[in-house]
Amino acid sequence: MPCTGIVHPNIPREWIHVALQAVSGHERLIRNSIQPFVEDAVGHRPSFTDLCEKSVAAVAAFGSYLEEIQPEATGSFACGRDHFERMLQQVHMVDMDADQLREFGEQKVKEYETALEEAAKSIDPNKHWTELIDEFKNDHPTAENLLASYLNEGRLAEQFVREKDLITIPEGQTWTVEPVPEYSRATHPLGYMRTSPPFAEGFHSALHITPIDLTASAERQKQHLRDNCYAFQRTRGCRKSVQG
Repeated sequence: MPCTGIVHPNIPREWIHVALQAVSGHERLIRNSIQPFVEDAVGHRPSFTDLCEKSVAAVAAFGSYLEEIQPEATGSFACGRDHFERMLQQVHMVDMDADQLREFGEQKVKEYETALEEAAKSIDPNKHWTELIDEFKNDHPTAENLLASYLNEGRLAEQFVREKDLITIPEGQTWTVEPVPEYSRATHPLGYMRTSPPFAEGFHSALHITPIDLTASAERQKQHLRDNCYAFQRTRGCRKSVQG
């Protein structure tokens, strides 16, 4: 059913792309998570199965509508300077305007590039830092031990933090490495961190990692593994140990 009141040329194409990923995730959520959970808990119920099928069909129809209007979606997601600065200052609590933020960002880019260039010279003066990073990506886990390697790197990071007494880690805190739920993998290609919510009892965090899609092309799987190389894992492990 077409959505009324939506001006297609005003819609950013990026929003259409994200919405289509959500459509794909919805079907996986229903079929692979909600339906099996309910059937395990209360048994097979035709009425619930029918509701699931109707839900999947409705979202699929919305997906078809999105694909139909996608060529017409030529809008911009830019919100405008006034709204951006209001969000920057009132939501993110950053006491800068757009010009100051850009100047700050450009300064940091120069600082980081200088640091990367100096580090690259200490490793191999004949190679640019981008070449070295490309080489580092070749040292990565396999699809089978991806999550286990993150768990190991996290433990090493926590051990380092404790030995060096860098920060105080709350007693009783726990953390795990878990796969990203199947329905969220399209919008979390690498993963995300889930920390204890405010005022929750205890301290438990989970580093959710998106497993390798064994149905993807060999090139796509290789790219995913390279993006999860050990050098990258160690930076995430350090962040986990601090957030844990």
